[in-house]
Amino acid sequence: MYYVIFTIPLAQYEIFLEKLPPSSRVYELLVNGCFDEETCNGRLERKIQVLCNKDDAVILLSLAEELCPNIIPKISRDWHAM
Repeated sequence: MYYVIFTIPLAQYEIFLEKLPPSSRVYELLVNGCFDEETCNGRLERKIQVLCNKDDAVILLSLAEELCPNIIPKISRDWHAM
């Protein structure tokens, strides 16, 4: 089975989350993500990492493209086989 870890900058995460109904699967995935921080070029960058199976990943990206297309390039994807 394949899984993907999405890494989303915190500002884009908050914009996306605001546009989703709290009862949706993608909302659930996002609020259960893990917050992370790293220093990049002397700045602290906050982001969230979300673990999804392949089907949830497709739904998450489809909704992001529909509701917040400008965040798509900022979402990094890391695929894993388990």
